[in-house]
Amino acid sequence: MIEKENMVVQIKEKINSLIEEFRQYPNKYLTEEDVRCNLIIRLAEIPGLNELQDTHDNSKSTPIHTEVR
Repeated sequence: MIEKENMVVQIKEKINSLIEEFRQYPNKYLTEEDVRCNLIIRLAEIPGLNELQDTHDNSKSTPIHTEVR
């Protein structure tokens, strides 16, 4: 797993790339959900964010979620 500071930098880069793409092609994203899905795809490319991890209830999950319960 990559170090936390490096992961934060990569997350910021993915967000900024999405913002830049939105500025260039605003009609590519018709809904807020389109933007959210595209962001999740980008974040899943970061090592460590798409890997199964142990949860507090002895289950497995990834750190990426579109909503938090």
